[in-house]
Amino acid sequence: MAVATVAARVKSLAIAMVTMAAAMAAPFAWAGGPTSASYAIPASVLNAGVDQMTSSSYRVRSSLGDNVLGAASNSASYRLTSGLWAQIYGGGPICVLDLDGNGRVDALTDGLMLIRTMLGLSGPAVTVGAIGSGAARTTWAQIQPAVRLAAFDVDGNLSTSAATDGLLLVRAMFGMTGTRAVTNAVGGGATRSDWSAIRGFVNATCGTSFAP
Repeated sequence: MAVATVAARVKSLAIAMVTMAAAMAAPFAWAGGPTSASYAIPASVLNAGVDQMTSSSYRVRSSLGDNVLGAASNSASYRLTSGLWAQIYGGGPICVLDLDGNGRVDALTDGLMLIRTMLGLSGPAVTVGAIGSGAARTTWAQIQPAVRLAAFDVDGNLSTSAATDGLLLVRAMFGMTGTRAVTNAVGGGATRSDWSAIRGFVNATCGTSFAP
């Protein structure tokens, strides 16, 4: 091989190595974060971790969250609104008993709609004559997202029934406690059969404060 050819190849290799070293020494250019007010972060991103979403001014909204969620879903650091349910891993079914969103859990309104839904009704058949005063949700289209039947399995037998779970919840809404609340209202195979266990589950899951 000619001396001139070898020299040319050595020069080319040296130039390539210098270029690579310069590139490696250059600072990383991090991509900018989303800046649109309507930017939607999919559930798959949240599933990977949300440790960077801790700014006091950061708000997760638009396609995430659900406006039927209560105060537990809001803090000075975050607010989940409009669309986030159990799509987030580990979220599980969400229990909402104040179906009409008027700030009260009422057997004659929320309880009635709950029973109707558990019986398979939908649309106006659920809501007619069952909307409380001051309701934030007055139509089936608004109320349906709040109904997660799996979340109303209060006796823990992996089945939601109007004759058992629905009856237990309505009795609780009427203020019944103890044996009166659970007699003939617990389904077969239940893992929660006494009032203490059922009350504890409902209060913890639905954000209620039913009495002992």
